[in-house]
Amino acid sequence: MATNNRPHMAGTTDSEHPAARFKADCALQLDICKSLLAVADSLPGSLNTTTIDILSKLLQSTWAAHLKLQDEVIVPLIARRHEAVSDVCRCFTPLTRQHIEISGINDELAECFDMIAKGEPVESSMLGFLIRNAAERRHEHVEWEKTLLGPLLPKTLTPAERQVYWGWAAANPWPYEGFKVLTMSNLN
Repeated sequence: MATNNRPHMAGTTDSEHPAARFKADCALQLDICKSLLAVADSLPGSLNTTTIDILSKLLQSTWAAHLKLQDEVIVPLIARRHEAVSDVCRCFTPLTRQHIEISGINDELAECFDMIAKGEPVESSMLGFLIRNAAERRHEHVEWEKTLLGPLLPKTLTPAERQVYWGWAAANPWPYEGFKVLTMSNLN
């Protein structure tokens, strides 16, 4: 399997600044998109149910971790630092809408993956459409967040911000070390 290019999250990197976690999360989300597209590209061939099972779990768990990071760390930190700039706070509304939309798409795709796991027939063109839609929406969203939110993250944290982040990072360790992007060559 291909190796990833995400920053290493173990040790002090993650515990020192939310920007490191944000960067790693964005890279992970884009890796999930690549893996989804590799599965879509393999259609209408046979599906590896082990791959589908793993991807189904990662689809939901990585998105839940993304939402948690955004809702509990990134958005509040940026909102506090830029509360006097009304345009900055307005950018969060479309993000929230996109989070809801992508969650719905993920749920629909997870249902299809569950059907496959149970041996139920799934039309490959419909499955391909759902997979591509999920990957493309997630990809567009993450690229937008990187462009919009990344530069707004403070370079340094106040002692209080650092303490809050340390507590959050300790309670929410990075669980995806070693994730390998799926490619056509390692799908089956």
